[in-house]
Amino acid sequence: MSVPGEPPPLLDLKPLVAGVRWRRRIWASLALVGLLGGAVLTLLAPPVPTAVARVAVVHEEDRDAGIGENRDALMATDVAVFQTTRIASAALAKLGVDESPAEFLATYSGEGLTANVLQITARGPDDDAAVRRAQALAQVFVADHVQRTQDAANAEADSLLEHRTVVERDVRELDDRIATMIRDAAEPGGTVTGQLEELNAQRLALTSQIADLAQQAEIARLGVPRVAAGTIVIDPARVVTDALTTAAIMNVAVGLVLGLGLGLAVAAVLTVTQDRPVLRSDIAAQLGSSVILQTTGRARVSRVRRWVSRRADRERRRAVATLARLIRHSPGQVSLIEIGCPRVVASLALDLAGELAVDRPVTVVDDLPGGVIRSAGKDPEPGVRVVQLAERAVAEASSLDGGCEVRIGVGSARPGATWMNCRRLGADALLVVRAGHASALELHTVARHLERSGVSRLGIVLVDPDPRDRTDGTLWGDLHRLLDDRVDLPTQADAAPPGAATQNGARRVELT
Repeated sequence: MSVPGEPPPLLDLKPLVAGVRWRRRIWASLALVGLLGGAVLTLLAPPVPTAVARVAVVHEEDRDAGIGENRDALMATDVAVFQTTRIASAALAKLGVDESPAEFLATYSGEGLTANVLQITARGPDDDAAVRRAQALAQVFVADHVQRTQDAANAEADSLLEHRTVVERDVRELDDRIATMIRDAAEPGGTVTGQLEELNAQRLALTSQIADLAQQAEIARLGVPRVAAGTIVIDPARVVTDALTTAAIMNVAVGLVLGLGLGLAVAAVLTVTQDRPVLRSDIAAQLGSSVILQTTGRARVSRVRRWVSRRADRERRRAVATLARLIRHSPGQVSLIEIGCPRVVASLALDLAGELAVDRPVTVVDDLPGGVIRSAGKDPEPGVRVVQLAERAVAEASSLDGGCEVRIGVGSARPGATWMNCRRLGADALLVVRAGHASALELHTVARHLERSGVSRLGIVLVDPDPRDRTDGTLWGDLHRLLDDRVDLPTQADAAPPGAATQNGARRVELT
């Protein structure tokens, strides 16, 4: 809230948040529409039948990879291999389906649940087709994995054996050289040189290498049976029974989020473009008067629970007593001018008339369009009469002896109403305003016309305010003049009970 005398901030989020919150019906309705739209979409476009299967995958490198990123990398490789046209083509051949491998790839997926468990998800035109596709994919992947492991082991063993063959050839060459040197040494005059010992050492090393290569080739082939025995389909293909529920939850959640987001955006745009004040401080500033009471016009809530109804009745009586104190001390006719709440002001006028009729007769001048007071469903109290036209009420009141009758004029400031001659309703006006109903320009126009007509504003009764409004709707100079000149301040006994919500000089009540 800006400090008096300082320029307003460039961006004030408080009115924006209050406006969005006040327009909760908009974004709540759009959120509900999105939720229902997601549910309807699930019914109109149900999920495709889906089947899943799980395969236990054993890698020959598992003993060396350990636990961690290396084993995860092995499963990532399996998933990448599974989602290739090679697997898709083999599965199509097994199924006997005439379909493009690229199109078939779009109907299934693989996911590594752990480092050694692959989950296969396949979709089909019906449940049986989905199960067959998932089972065929699992079997094809197992066979491909085992075959790739066998091929890799054979290739490694063949490479080791080829290398052993080369080493054996080198050993034979060394044997020939050693035999030649031994024959030369056996001849007369021949001697054994140190080179012979060196060749024997090389032959011994190559012989040991040959044995190692043979052992490695044997070990390379030993891992294949372990892989073939461990890589199996551990969970046969089955239909996903909760696919519809999952799709419904996802569609409903997405629809709810999109609807809520759209509703909040629309509410924010309307708040900025329409400029309809919701906060007490903004309404008081536009009308140039203080908020003395605030109430709610939704009387149906008070009929649902009895304790709410009793509390509302107590607050209504206190509010009527407070307003009657203002009107009772007014020297002339008092008018109630509504802005967006004709039924609330009609009920308020009848309650005020009944409160004032205890002292002297009361005439309620109904200048609301359509005769709202007479159609409000409440009978006037004894000593209260309701007349339709303001001119007739003034003529009848002027004929009374001593002018002892209290006159309450009830009018409307809505466009098209006959409120421009508002002084005939009373020289003092009490404004009954529904929060967020009128724009700032309309409120300012009403205040300017009342000022030009010489009508004194007693205060504002705010209807349906923002329940989280923490702003001050008091214009201190106006309120002090109002209390000093017209009203005897309520005593401590008249203060609101602990259950009453009072804040910033405005008491919250409910009118039925």
